[in-house]
Amino acid sequence: MSGDAARSSPSFRGASPGAGRGFSLIELVVVMGVVMILVGLALPSLQRSWWTGRSVAQLASVRHNAALIGQYAQVYRDLYPQPDARTSTEVVHFWYKPMVESGYFASPREADPLGTRRHGRVNIMLSECMAHPPERMVRGNTQPERERRPAPVRTGDVLEPSRKGLLALAKLESDRIQAYWCCVPGFPKGPVAFADGGASLEYWMDLLPNQRFEPDRNGIGRPVMTTWGGARGRDRQQ
Repeated sequence: MSGDAARSSPSFRGASPGAGRGFSLIELVVVMGVVMILVGLALPSLQRSWWTGRSVAQLASVRHNAALIGQYAQVYRDLYPQPDARTSTEVVHFWYKPMVESGYFASPREADPLGTRRHGRVNIMLSECMAHPPERMVRGNTQPERERRPAPVRTGDVLEPSRKGLLALAKLESDRIQAYWCCVPGFPKGPVAFADGGASLEYWMDLLPNQRFEPDRNGIGRPVMTTWGGARGRDRQQ
């Protein structure tokens, strides 16, 4: 067979001209656009699933801590845990220290695994009502934060345990936004443990009298943390 005949034979020519052709730039742009649309549609669902899973874990933590605080109080004359502190607001953030010292927690990390991993510290706060005299948490008789001295509060001082908040998160996250659980309008539900040991996800607005947010200039009147009436007050309204 001559060279010209061989080159013209099908076996020499091989595949058709279109075989093995790569994507054109336009085709790549179209495919990338479709992928981005699909990701955009799936992202809200993924975010909701992430938030739901995280909320469930945080709810379990505050419920467990509320049960341990109840056990601690039974041993320590019905008193809520109170670290060595100059102000009652310090107790809010470091309530777990006497419980670590007493062996209820092996370390601060055990009090809040998620918070210490993400924030480097315990992100669960004790209500200041459990560390400050209730008569100092009524209108016209409050003090500035730096002047509020800690005082022993007993479990029996809580008049409505199923309605008085005990523990809540310091910071909550939603759509990559970090803020205090109270008091950002429209912020999602956060885990709250109550003085009777129960716990649930709550909107902070639902824990206000008539859903009216009216703290005084000293910050008294915030749900759970500085409830009007202190330990004698209530957060759940129904």
